[in-house]
Amino acid sequence: MFSVTLDTPWSFMQYTSPVQERITSARQGKVVPVKPVRAGDEVPHRTYVQSREELPSPRIPGSMDFSQYEPFAYEGPLEPEFSLEVTAPSDTRIPEDATLAIKVDEFLPAYDIYEKDGDLLFEFFPERGVSAGILTVSPKTGKGIYTPSPRMKSYGTLSQVNIATMIMFTIATAPQGTLLMHSSVVRKNGYANLFLGKSGTGKSTHARLWIDNVEGTDLMNDDNPALRVITDESQLDGCRYDKELAGKTISKEGIVYVFGTPWSGKTPCYRNVAAPVGAIVRLQQAPRNSISRISGLDAYASVISSASMLRWKSGFMDLVTPTAEKIAMTVRCFSLDCLPDPDAAHLCSKAISK
Repeated sequence: MFSVTLDTPWSFMQYTSPVQERITSARQGKVVPVKPVRAGDEVPHRTYVQSREELPSPRIPGSMDFSQYEPFAYEGPLEPEFSLEVTAPSDTRIPEDATLAIKVDEFLPAYDIYEKDGDLLFEFFPERGVSAGILTVSPKTGKGIYTPSPRMKSYGTLSQVNIATMIMFTIATAPQGTLLMHSSVVRKNGYANLFLGKSGTGKSTHARLWIDNVEGTDLMNDDNPALRVITDESQLDGCRYDKELAGKTISKEGIVYVFGTPWSGKTPCYRNVAAPVGAIVRLQQAPRNSISRISGLDAYASVISSASMLRWKSGFMDLVTPTAEKIAMTVRCFSLDCLPDPDAAHLCSKAISK
């Protein structure tokens, strides 16, 4: 659970009827009528507002489209694990006495991470050398403040808020047996299958091949689902899930469930749905299709390499490692060499079903 507050001039958008209908459907866990966006596809709108005609009129300057978060709205007794405040734009600078911990700049958007007095400071760069502002996170209190740079408008600010909430989610949930994974997820026969791999490997392409060619498949998330080791059905409160299947599979030893999240990359699939994990498959492009079962260190390496985490921070790694080990030991893991064709999906589905 987390909360977001917006300071002036920002505000939450009021949604028109078509948008609200999509939000309600996704909140109920229903199948979202979108397919994974593959490399080369035209990129759709990233939220449940899918055209200018669906924006409220009159449009309020500074309003932000949080429709991707709305399906996960929760009203109940639980207190949020973390909170994020988005302030008015300001020319905030990294303090001179902050220590640079690491630069994450292999791809855009990039960010630099600093440490100061126990806090973590992230400076975001959507373009090389162009700052989008600073996120300050207190791991002890679970509070974060994102101050956009003066150049930021509402759309760009929301993009950075998405990054900020993912970072804070990763930090806050690590002690709870939870990992945010870079993965595309499809569900078949009640069980979820995760496709892992480096960016550009073809995770979304393979997920789409399943949806188009393997009967009974639906998309749960196309970029950043959450995995959690579940020991009690109450840990699924607020989600849509198969109660009969949960009763059969959940035990005190723990079972790994995957959850939809507000972060799904280029594909607007934000479903409030959870399912037990049937298999984890690491993809590699190859001149032919073949699949093999992996276990032990190979399975652990496959899981940990796709988990979102602060890899440079040893204390954080100590929290993440037991969860990754549990996942690798209890979930069937595979390595798939594949072509971008229907045969790859059929081969993978057949191997997983055994």
